[in-house]
Amino acid sequence: MLIVSFGDIHMEPEKAKSIPELKDADLVVITGDTTNRGDVDETMEALAPIIAINPKIKILFGNMDKSPVETMFIKKGINFHAKGFLIEHDTGIIGLGGSTPTPFDTPSEFQDSVLKDCLEKAYDEVKGAKRIILFTHTPPFSTSLDKIHGGLHGGSQAVRNFIQTNQPDICICGHIHEAIGEEYMGKTHAINPGMLNNGGYVVIEITKDSISACLKNTG
Repeated sequence: MLIVSFGDIHMEPEKAKSIPELKDADLVVITGDTTNRGDVDETMEALAPIIAINPKIKILFGNMDKSPVETMFIKKGINFHAKGFLIEHDTGIIGLGGSTPTPFDTPSEFQDSVLKDCLEKAYDEVKGAKRIILFTHTPPFSTSLDKIHGGLHGGSQAVRNFIQTNQPDICICGHIHEAIGEEYMGKTHAINPGMLNNGGYVVIEITKDSISACLKNTG
């Protein structure tokens, strides 16, 4: 099974056309911030070029995505926030949208206690799976994946605690555009591909015997 994941589209979806694996992916996971505080119509406009290539998507809302956008995702059956799904090879995937509070008063910000509850709800739906992949808009706190300019950290302690406790095989995040990279947190391979417009995306390959994630760039 092949999964392609990226996020932080911010109304600039064109780089998706340069992802060679996108067309043949079994699942496309978008990790939030499709627009810049945009409405439902703007969100669909940003998603249209991606869906035209591959309609098999699951999507999270990011902190820049408004509440009606999440409602639209739910109605279309593509919402992934606080949800868990079983896919091939006894693999569970779970999603967490939004972010912790920012200085910018963005539309979808939550306290860590709320994010913790959402993570636990999603995990309960796939808890017995052989493998777990976590997709989250906000990165784990105090890692290379949430470091903003000036050396401060803008991620979620709830996400960090969840990873440390449950050790999912893979965690794909976003939100902090400049914190592109990957690191291991125990056995968890955590990756932030940055903004789609900068070319970053992740390819996850799952077989009966293995699971792997690779950070890539369209160039």
